[in-house]
Amino acid sequence: MRSNSVPFIRKLLRPCGSRCCSVYSGPVFAGLVVALSILLPSCCGAQSSAPGAHTTDSQADTPHEGAQPAATGGATTGGPHAPVLDAEHRPITAGGFVKIGPILFEDIAAQAGLTTWKHVMGTPEKQFIIETNGSGVGLLDYDNDGWLDIYLVNGSTYDAVSGKAVAPKAALFHNNHDGTFTDVTERAGVKGNGYGMGVSVGDYDNDGYPDIFVSSVTGNQLLHNNRDGTFSDVTKGSGLDIEIYGLGVAIGDYDNDGRDDVYVTALGGDHLFHNEGGGHFRDVTRESGISNAAFSSSAAWLDYDRDGKLDLFVANYVQWTPQGDLWCSLDGATKSYCTPESYKGTSSRLYRNLGGGKFEDVTEKAGLADPTGKALGITVFDYNNDG
Repeated sequence: MRSNSVPFIRKLLRPCGSRCCSVYSGPVFAGLVVALSILLPSCCGAQSSAPGAHTTDSQADTPHEGAQPAATGGATTGGPHAPVLDAEHRPITAGGFVKIGPILFEDIAAQAGLTTWKHVMGTPEKQFIIETNGSGVGLLDYDNDGWLDIYLVNGSTYDAVSGKAVAPKAALFHNNHDGTFTDVTERAGVKGNGYGMGVSVGDYDNDGYPDIFVSSVTGNQLLHNNRDGTFSDVTKGSGLDIEIYGLGVAIGDYDNDGRDDVYVTALGGDHLFHNEGGGHFRDVTRESGISNAAFSSSAAWLDYDRDGKLDLFVANYVQWTPQGDLWCSLDGATKSYCTPESYKGTSSRLYRNLGGGKFEDVTEKAGLADPTGKALGITVFDYNNDG
């Protein structure tokens, strides 16, 4: 069975400056495990607008037990500031511009101890396009020692899901502070329970320790950090335990009540879960005004209009369903998956947060509509340094 080891670059070995960091990672194409990340101010705070910005929100202005102030700064990297430009009027990053030079990064996965784990996704024959996806990566400081650890989601096979074969395992690698990692999956109790796709990290109960949410073809999984190096699966009875073909996941406090909410992208219909507190979540998809029933691959929270409320961008892939699967073959006899070029695209969507738990689809208004789009991953950053 074909599998993929995980490339790892030296830059990630630096300790995290805050207590915990989180990334969103959704499924990606061709079985590669790639971290598609949004840098957050903390695992438990909300992404928001520039410091000092505030917009009245019926939910945000209501005190909640255990609520924390919403974080400021959004996804910016240092607050508003004038960009520094070069002679060609291009923004200059801290590294500057070079036309030629040495390789800046190298694959040190083997030296770091990360090649003992293998990624699995579907059968070797890859008969369906859904089997060509990869799985997500979460970077988190799960033990609050100041160093980023790595959580790797694993896929599965139909035989493993049906109990006919041994299920592949996810992996949690602890940072040893010396450029190497130790596999602590079994000890931590995070080997996964199904056909994993995406992962996001947050602190849903505000206890100061990052928790893990995994989206899966076989259902959602919420792993609570027990603050002793172990995790407990608290999905059952949480409101997250629904039948869903989950692909990606994004965590953010969209109503500024101090609690992390969850958005899960899925095949056939996404879901927005509001954190009610006490380990309980409520599906508010219909009442929120969000309606995205497509091959939705990943999502990201961001405050694009700087009004202090998190907006939502959803990446959509091709127009594919199990019923509408096309027959393709490499040898003219055996079925293989059809490449994305064989299917029509679908526009990704941008939803503006109106407050009061309501969202408006502003894709066309924002100039982002593209019916030929075939998106898999998304990241949020300030490419032109305009703040």
